[in-house]
Amino acid sequence: MPASDTSTGAVAHPSVGGIGDRSSRGETWVCKTIAASSSTQQPPPRGGCSWTKVGSKFVLFGGADEHQQHLSDIHCFDAAIGKWEKTPVSGAPPSPRNGHSAVALGDSLVVYGGMNGQDGVTFNDLFELRPGSTEGMEWVSLPCVDIPPRNAHTAVLDGETMIVIAGASPEGQTDDVFTIDLSDRSNLACRRVFCKPFKSGTGERRCSEGVGGVPAAREMHSTCAYNSEGTTGERATTILVMGGRSAGGVLRDLFELRTDTWTWKRLKDAPVARCAHSACFVQAAGTMAIYGGWDGGTIVADDLHLYDVGCGEWTKPKISPTPAGRFAHAACAVGLEGEMLVFGGVHPGEDLDDVLLLSAA
Repeated sequence: MPASDTSTGAVAHPSVGGIGDRSSRGETWVCKTIAASSSTQQPPPRGGCSWTKVGSKFVLFGGADEHQQHLSDIHCFDAAIGKWEKTPVSGAPPSPRNGHSAVALGDSLVVYGGMNGQDGVTFNDLFELRPGSTEGMEWVSLPCVDIPPRNAHTAVLDGETMIVIAGASPEGQTDDVFTIDLSDRSNLACRRVFCKPFKSGTGERRCSEGVGGVPAAREMHSTCAYNSEGTTGERATTILVMGGRSAGGVLRDLFELRTDTWTWKRLKDAPVARCAHSACFVQAAGTMAIYGGWDGGTIVADDLHLYDVGCGEWTKPKISPTPAGRFAHAACAVGLEGEMLVFGGVHPGEDLDDVLLLSAA
């Protein structure tokens, strides 16, 4: 099963406004198909790809189909006109893969890891897709010291630092956090971050809501990030990590990780267990939006769940019309007003290649 990539929340957003304002979230979200299989530039159906907003365009990379054909192609989507565009790409691309992560850094896309299930390879490489010297885009390999093989992980960008959370190694699921400083491409190194659990006033380290603990090792979880105020008033990034699959099954827990203290804190569990779902941070409402995914059993979800970071509560708005359920899809926040753009994924019996726009009514 291809893993969901959530480069959706990969870039930390400007300071949150409207946190706790329930009126900005909407009781109903509208789903509109803005691109279907009608263009000659349409990418083939797939799951486990990355889908990242780079500048004004949305860049699709990699993934795998139901026949376990792994891909390394690039497709660019212009949401303003609802069309796929042909973009010339030069340089040696990454090997075909799914379950990788991707973050946008300026006009570049940085891709890390992933796997090729047919070959049984989990990758520990890093690539940059950057503007070409004359036209289009070009691939450049980025050598990085001590970078581990990883797939079905997540990554966010904090300034020019890529933060990678959990995922699967060749030995199994992981619970680690590490950073890659991308400010100097000629001197890249992976650095492990030792995060600590939040302590209550009594020093408890119980893994319960609002108290602390650290996330269990997992894969196919979701991550998004937003800017917040640090403990001494400086800017900090708060990362939200939800669900995924552990050795014990599919999870419903939610954690926050603050980069000013590198401290984990457990928040209120989601109403549902999910893996291979997507997550976006909705700036206007101060909410994390969880869409689709798999519950580990018979449910391939078509629903949306919102977590309000201001009041710490979950809500479930309606989606009209209801889209096809899917997992291993990818989603991006379009802007600051509460829209998310979803591509493809896996529906029982078929791979998808549609582009959906979900927005609060």
